[in-house]
Amino acid sequence: MIHYRTEFRGKEVFIRDLEQRDVEILVRYWHESPVPFLQSLGVDLAKLRSPAETRQRLLNSILNDGDGSRSRVYYIVEAGNQVIAYTNLNLGSMESGEGCAHFHVLTPNLWAKAVCYVLFPEGMRIFFKTVPVDRIVFQISPQNRNIARMLDRFNLQGRLVRLEVPDGMARPGLFNVYEIHKEQVPSLARHAAAPGGE
Repeated sequence: MIHYRTEFRGKEVFIRDLEQRDVEILVRYWHESPVPFLQSLGVDLAKLRSPAETRQRLLNSILNDGDGSRSRVYYIVEAGNQVIAYTNLNLGSMESGEGCAHFHVLTPNLWAKAVCYVLFPEGMRIFFKTVPVDRIVFQISPQNRNIARMLDRFNLQGRLVRLEVPDGMARPGLFNVYEIHKEQVPSLARHAAAPGGE
């Protein structure tokens, strides 16, 4: 399903659900990216497992979509028939009302980074619209400067926290933790639309 469609600098851009055709692209991202790059994201390589396990995890998120049993939600950013980024939300317990978000730019050029900046508020809006969460949390390794810089440019305030069991693939250590609440989304959108915002 396509959740959002726009045009950015002459190209049509979509935010849509993860589909089976995307799975191998994401598997390659995780298992063929250079180790120093993954380490710069704060990845614990011991958690990465095998390509087959990554593939199955992604396929399970598609198969369980809509039946209430999925623990992860994935959305793809596509431009010009190319997957340029993806975001996912790992769902906490329904009691906590929290989801932990991750964002990965697969095509790290300036155009793709600009697209992702402009679409960030829309991505947050889609999460809040489609998933029953009250707040979205980002746990950003201090080494992962690109995503932290983007969040800082939206005037989001991170706090430095030591996490022994961080979300997802991250290794234990210090993280800049950001929280986004549903009522903040309109201000994010205004910031992205402001002159010079990108």
